[in-house]
Amino acid sequence: WIRAGNQQIAWGEALFFRVADQPNGLDLRGHLLGVAAEEYSDTRRSALGLRANYRVNEKTDVDGFVQRFAPSLLPNGETAYSVIQDQFTVNQRPGYEDVKNKWNVGFRLKGEAGGFGYQAFAINRTNPDGVFKWTAAEGAGTLPGTAFAIQPTGVWSAEEWFRGAANSRLNGIEGVATSMNFITAAGDPYGLVGLATVCGAERAVYGDFKIGSKAAASCILDTFFSPQVAGPLRGWLSREYKRETVFGGGVNRVFEGEPDSLLDQLIGRFEFSYTPNKHFTNPTLGDYIEKDEYQFAFIMEKYHKFTSAFPATYFVAQWLHKSRSDLFGRYLGGVGNTPGESPKGQSGGFNAVALALQQPSPTLEYRFDFAILTDLKGGWYMQPGVKWKPTKSIQADLYLNAVYSQNKGEYRDFVDGLQHNNEIFARVSYQF
Repeated sequence: WIRAGNQQIAWGEALFFRVADQPNGLDLRGHLLGVAAEEYSDTRRSALGLRANYRVNEKTDVDGFVQRFAPSLLPNGETAYSVIQDQFTVNQRPGYEDVKNKWNVGFRLKGEAGGFGYQAFAINRTNPDGVFKWTAAEGAGTLPGTAFAIQPTGVWSAEEWFRGAANSRLNGIEGVATSMNFITAAGDPYGLVGLATVCGAERAVYGDFKIGSKAAASCILDTFFSPQVAGPLRGWLSREYKRETVFGGGVNRVFEGEPDSLLDQLIGRFEFSYTPNKHFTNPTLGDYIEKDEYQFAFIMEKYHKFTSAFPATYFVAQWLHKSRSDLFGRYLGGVGNTPGESPKGQSGGFNAVALALQQPSPTLEYRFDFAILTDLKGGWYMQPGVKWKPTKSIQADLYLNAVYSQNKGEYRDFVDGLQHNNEIFARVSYQF
């Protein structure tokens, strides 16, 4: 079969992580944390493309697509869901114009052999999430040679700067240095090179600074933010989209045990993907970091009938791992980020365990959901919810997103700094 037009392509089965679910970007403008049990179906962004599937035999088929690039849509700035500090402007158009007419391509082989299901895939794509770095500021009040402009909506103090950097998993000390890397010998009317030298920063050549200490960074920032020199500063960032190739696959098996036991008809899955030379946002907001990244998910799922009074309960247990970034794609070198210090980083990758449950009511009019994930470092994400379906055409959903950090202010876990995303949300749908 062949399908053409705007479409979503979902290849993965993991909750929370997009291990094999790589073809499409996400639309996160509604909310940052969607319904976990829906595996991003409510936020996955459709894109124009052509998809074809060929069944080789009863157990094997080949799937492939060609799809136009469509970037992930981030929450709007200066809203409760924004992932970018409000004191910064993101210039997205130049990076998007370079790739808006690019096309992604992918292939997947899926089949069964020896009692196991398997899949293998390869995708060459422009990463829809993008990466960020400093860019020269534009407009009125621009400080020549820097990524800043004097505006009352900007950062007002060194303390605010360091706190915002830690919250964003950025290096608040060396981020000062890279923000001044646009200075040239003929473009320093504010004397920032001399200021940085006086404050103790190192400079090999114009446009190559190294701060080295909180004292030097604070000295530069306090001078920046003083009314006699500049005052509040708004930063400028650029977002670019880099080409990458993703390889991956998976296996699954249905286990058999004693009838009606927990092991009977238990489904085990393993998904993995590997991206060589993946681009990450540098915690200094300087030149991008390129590292190989792999991620995988071990998944156990089952329908089990605990009592004859209720339909079977569906549950999923997972172990999730990413080698270079956290659940939200932030580079692990920016984790462990006490305001005013350089981040300590996180070794051993990002690991999380998750559990999800679904229990229908006896009449199937209601379905009760619960999902929970922890990174085992003090970060928790919990999502209870209920679905009500009074007729075949109408459905109403009510969910709670709750995040909790045991290390508040230390930014060592994946949710610290995202507490403003605690929410209750409702959705009503009509099918016709």
